[in-house]
Amino acid sequence: MFYEVNIKDYIPSYLKDIREFELISQVESTKINELTNDMKKNLDNSCIVSMDEESIIRTEIFLNIQPEGNLEQRRQYL
Repeated sequence: MFYEVNIKDYIPSYLKDIREFELISQVESTKINELTNDMKKNLDNSCIVSMDEESIIRTEIFLNIQPEGNLEQRRQYL
């Protein structure tokens, strides 16, 4: 995980003990953390050096390249 966000840390203390605010902050924290992870994955996959295998496969298909070798060799080939 890139970094963990807990929305409850940003809620004023007089609202923290209200059940609805606790639930809302849990859901928002989860969604923000998912979004942050997706953003990091997209950033990593925008550069060949840090692409994951799924992105390498997609790029090879787009460029009509036959995959050969391990992941590092395929990155070098791209």
